[in-house]
Amino acid sequence: MHLAADLPPHRGRGGPGAGPIALASALLRRENRRRRALAGGAVLASALLLVATPRLRHSPALHLFADMRNLLGVPNTLNVLTAYPLLLAGVPGLILCLCGSGCFGVSLRWEALGWFLFYAGNVAAAFGSAYYHLKPDDDRLIWDRLPMMISSSSLLSILVIERVDERFGLSCLISLLSLILVSSACERVLDDMRLWVILNFVPCIAIPAMLFLFPPKYTHSRFWFLATGFYLLARFEGLADRKVYSVNRYFISGHSLEHLCFAMVTLILTVMLSFRNIKIASCVGIPKCQRWVRRRMYGRRASQLLKEIDSSEAGQLAPFNSDVFDQVIRECNEHNSQFQSLIRKMVERNLDIETTRNEDHYGAAIHHLSLLRNKRCLMAYMYNRAEVIQSFRWKVGPVLPHDIQEKLHFSEKEYFKNHSAAIKSYISEMDIDLTVDMVPPKDPYIQVRVLEDIGEVSLGDHSVSLTKNSLHFLRRTDAEQFISQGLMEEFLE
Repeated sequence: MHLAADLPPHRGRGGPGAGPIALASALLRRENRRRRALAGGAVLASALLLVATPRLRHSPALHLFADMRNLLGVPNTLNVLTAYPLLLAGVPGLILCLCGSGCFGVSLRWEALGWFLFYAGNVAAAFGSAYYHLKPDDDRLIWDRLPMMISSSSLLSILVIERVDERFGLSCLISLLSLILVSSACERVLDDMRLWVILNFVPCIAIPAMLFLFPPKYTHSRFWFLATGFYLLARFEGLADRKVYSVNRYFISGHSLEHLCFAMVTLILTVMLSFRNIKIASCVGIPKCQRWVRRRMYGRRASQLLKEIDSSEAGQLAPFNSDVFDQVIRECNEHNSQFQSLIRKMVERNLDIETTRNEDHYGAAIHHLSLLRNKRCLMAYMYNRAEVIQSFRWKVGPVLPHDIQEKLHFSEKEYFKNHSAAIKSYISEMDIDLTVDMVPPKDPYIQVRVLEDIGEVSLGDHSVSLTKNSLHFLRRTDAEQFISQGLMEEFLE
C-alpha cells in the first residue's frame, strides 16, 4: 500500500515517509550526476576526435554519385525523385505539429520547437536535395546538407529533452544549430570538413546510446528503435552508395535508398507522436525505486476499478467490487495520514510550505497527487455505475430483478429506491406519466384534399359531399380508406 513498507530503513531524520523520500532524492541526485558525466564525456570525446583528426579537405568526387542516369530528360533522375518522399512525410507532420499538443503527444514547449525544426528540416531537405541533384556542385551543396543536418540535430535534441532534461536539451539544440553554421563556414572558407563529419557521426552514436541508457517519458517508445534502425540504415547506404548500386544490379543506388530511409524515419516518428501518451510511473530510471514501484504502485488498485468499467458491455453492470473499493479507501486514508504528517513536520520546523523544496515537500506532493488520483478513479467508478442504475428504472421498472440486485452494493440499492421514489413523486405532482412512450400518438383528425369526385358519403353520424379539389377535416380512420385508394391526399399547410 505504501512505499515505506518495502524500502530499507533510513538512518537520517525520522518521521513518516522521510526515509523513502530522502533515499529517492539521493538516488535522483546520483542519477543526475551520472547523466551530466555522460554528457560531458560525449562532448569531450567529440572535441578530442576533432583535434586528433587531420584536416579533411573537400573533394570534387563528392558530387560523383553512383547513379547519374538521365531519365525523361531529368538529370540524376532517381536521386532527384527520391527526395520528394521527404516532402510527403514531412508536410503532414509539420501541419500536425503546428496544430498543437492536441494532435501530437508533446508535453513540453521546447520539445515542440524541436519537432517543428525536425519537420521543417525534412520539408526543406526535399526541395534542397532535389535542387542540388539536378546539377551537383559546390554552390548547391549547402542546400542539400544544411536542412538534413538541422533535422538530425533537432532529432538528437528532442531525445535529450524527452529523456534527460528540457533545459539541457534546449542548450543542446542551440549548440548543435550553431555548430552547423560553423561547420558550413569551415567547409566553405577553410576547406575543412572535419566538424561537418563529426556532426553527422554523433547522432549515429548518441541516439541509440540514449535509447538504451535513459528511460522513456512516453509510451510507444519502440517506434524510436524502429526509426533509429532506418536512420542508421540510411547513413550506411549513403556511405556505400556504389556498393549498394552494384549489388542490386544497378537498379537503385545507395544514395537514393538513403533518401527513402530518411522519409521512413519521418513517417515512423509521425505515427509515434500521433499515438503516444505520457507514461505514468514513479521514479522510473532508478533501479531501487523501480523495484519498489513494481511492488507497491500507487493507484494500481484504483486503476483496476476503471478497467472493470471499461471491460463491461454498454448498459450492463458488473458486480460491485467491494474488496478493491475498500482497499482504495484504505490507501486514500494512508496517503492522507502521511501527507498530514509531513506537513506537520514542516510546520514544526518553521518551514514555508509554499516555497520549501526538500524531501518532505516532495513526499507530501507524491501523497497528495496519489490521493487526488484515487479520488478521481473512485468518483468515475461510482458515477458510471450510478448512470447504469438510473437507466434500469426506465428499462425494468421500479422493482429490480433479483439477478441485478445481487450485483449492487447496499448503498446502490438505496440509491435506486430513492431515485424511483423521486420519479414517482414528480409524476404525481405534475400529473405526467414519464414512463410512457416518448413518441406522441398521431393526431386523430387530419385535413385532406379530394382528388376525384366521390359524391355523398356517410361517415358515422353525419354525411359529407366529397367533390374534387374540396378540403375537409376528417377523422384519420375515415380518411385512410380513401387515401389508400388514391381518391384523396393529406393536406399539409
